[in-house]
Amino acid sequence: GLPVLESMALSTAVLTSTGGALPEVAGDAAIIVDPYDVQAITRGIQALDADSSMRSELELRGVSQADKFSPEAYRARLSMLYSKLGLTV
Repeated sequence: GLPVLESMALSTAVLTSTGGALPEVAGDAAIIVDPYDVQAITRGIQALDADSSMRSELELRGVSQADKFSPEAYRARLSMLYSKLGLTV
């Protein structure tokens, strides 16, 4: 998922696959396609190419989605977990 997050953090519209954790990482900020469906990949690329407003929307969503995986967000989630467990950080 790191290349997807890096692309999103750099305000790039993303097309990714349904494989592994990529849908979770991408959220609603990417076009997600079956990696074995050539037609779906083709349609996704064509959609990104043809629709500048969709690209802009995905770029905005992508930055927000990437922020969910930032070191600061991770630190906050970990701190919350430790608090729930009664541990101090």
